[in-house]
Amino acid sequence: MTDAGEHRDSADHPGRDEQSTPESDEVRAGPADQREPEVVDPSSLPEDWRIDAKQSYNRLWGLDPVHPLRHLLWRYCGSPIFAITFHNWYGLRRWMLRVFGADIHPTVRVRPTARISHPWNLRMARYAAIGDHAIIYSHGKVSLGERASVSQYAHLCAAGHDYTQRSMPLIADEIQIEDDVWIAADVFVGPGVTIGRDTVVGARSTVLHNLPERSVTAGDNAKRIGERVITWPPPGQDVEDHRGGVV
Repeated sequence: MTDAGEHRDSADHPGRDEQSTPESDEVRAGPADQREPEVVDPSSLPEDWRIDAKQSYNRLWGLDPVHPLRHLLWRYCGSPIFAITFHNWYGLRRWMLRVFGADIHPTVRVRPTARISHPWNLRMARYAAIGDHAIIYSHGKVSLGERASVSQYAHLCAAGHDYTQRSMPLIADEIQIEDDVWIAADVFVGPGVTIGRDTVVGARSTVLHNLPERSVTAGDNAKRIGERVITWPPPGQDVEDHRGGVV
């Protein structure tokens, strides 16, 4: 005669009375770190899974495939010299940027600690300025309109990575900063973004989409929080700049 308690126990755990095989016990109990690693033949992988080391390095660092020598000269000669120029030697820094292909107006100002990755993709209109420690990652084109200001520690990143591919190739997309835009301190601007004229982007904002004209914007995903109202100078009136030009 079978005890009723045993019947209940068997009903609650239907597989309890089944005899376990040694193989199943080993699979259940064996820790993962004791299993033999699977060996994969690289030639059996899909084409987009295979990573060429040289190609991946070039893509990661954005080396110019057309003019690699120019890129290396800027990285190891031009950029280090640019960084040690005296703080008000704006003319020398403008000349250096032009030598490496930048399209910049004679009135622009770039601070010596600004980091510009690909000067030949940089365009700056009159009186545009780039502040200390700003990063201009110009693997794609970066355009600054008239009187556009990029403040200290801002990051304009004109490229990203295609994360759907194992080799993570770079994808460049132009950034356009239109006239009279102020990019405040520590702002990040992503690839493919256009910021409309007269717009202000508040400090430490992240901009991943286009921003409209005459706006005050801020936030982790920058949004319009107000309208920028220009009270001076009056409409239609030019202002004489302290350097003798007309703003």
